[in-house]
Amino acid sequence: MNAAYKKQSVNHVKIIYQKLVNILIILTVLFTIVSCDSKDFSKKEHVRQFLTERFFESSKDDKFLPDFEYELISGKKEKMKNNRGKVILLNFWSTWCFPCKKEMPDMEELKHLMKGENFRILAVNSGEKKNKVKRFLSKFPYSFDIVTDEDRLITTTIGITGLPTTFIISGDGKVLGKIMGPVDWKEPSFVDFLKKISQI
Repeated sequence: MNAAYKKQSVNHVKIIYQKLVNILIILTVLFTIVSCDSKDFSKKEHVRQFLTERFFESSKDDKFLPDFEYELISGKKEKMKNNRGKVILLNFWSTWCFPCKKEMPDMEELKHLMKGENFRILAVNSGEKKNKVKRFLSKFPYSFDIVTDEDRLITTTIGITGLPTTFIISGDGKVLGKIMGPVDWKEPSFVDFLKKISQI
């Protein structure tokens, strides 16, 4: 009777041990899945994959954005290369463009969500008089940086064919991705992506 009890106890321990092993295997698999989902965005292929999944054009080659001078709505002049070290959301828009206006509140929210990060939004108004842009901004006082491109010189240089068009530029000036059409810029996984690449 005692021997039978001991045998039963040993079997019981084996069952518990096997269950613990199975739990550890499941936890390991889950950890691997989570690790894959939270990609290491310091690797180019992961950046490209993330953007491609969200319908961005993404090149395998390291393509640098041409340097150009631009003027902010305030009148201050800057050069694109002076933004090095920051991830730039370079957006092209116009006041007559409904999809442009539709995504601008999301861009405003994104700016606040990215506070403290090495990140900047440059929204280039394409082909409109500065006074018209100012009237628009008096009704919709967005706080991200507005660039004026009245003569469409920047628009032409970059090769913009439709609005809105947006580029994501890395801290070293490379074009990571390009998309035409409005985007939900405040979407959590996208915000997380921008935060991660702004820290590289």
